[in-house]
Amino acid sequence: MKKRCIIFSLVFCLTMLLSLPLLADGVTNTTSGLTASTETMSEIFEKLRIERANLVGGQTEVMTQANEAKIRVEAILNQSIAENKALTFEQLESLKKDLATIKSAQDILNTVLTDIRTTTTEVGEYMPIKEYLYKLINLYSEKALQLYDVADTLKDVAVNA
Repeated sequence: MKKRCIIFSLVFCLTMLLSLPLLADGVTNTTSGLTASTETMSEIFEKLRIERANLVGGQTEVMTQANEAKIRVEAILNQSIAENKALTFEQLESLKKDLATIKSAQDILNTVLTDIRTTTTEVGEYMPIKEYLYKLINLYSEKALQLYDVADTLKDVAVNA
């Protein structure tokens, strides 16, 4: 009986010892496929800083393109007023679509900012710090790409009107 107890204890201890490296691997980083334990916190913060800069760049690009689109629409309307000439039905429909595109871009920008605010305030309290940072990196990357796509659609607003 004593031998069985000792053997069981040794097997249990050996199993626990072998499972420790699996427990220490930590969170998988989906952006690079590496585990969180292979990167230092400074490397993670550097990635976060880069993705935040991309996000701010995307936000700035959307705002710039929206302002330029608004200026192009105003120029078309002012030219029509200055020439004392009414816009054609096609021009009015085109401007209506352009204004809808600008509004849609503004809505997407607001949604992106709300998603980020929600994630940073609600999710961060319940996650380990590295997992939270990786979640922010992925979120910033995804939203920055979304904002650059929106900025590209705004480049065509009121160009051919």
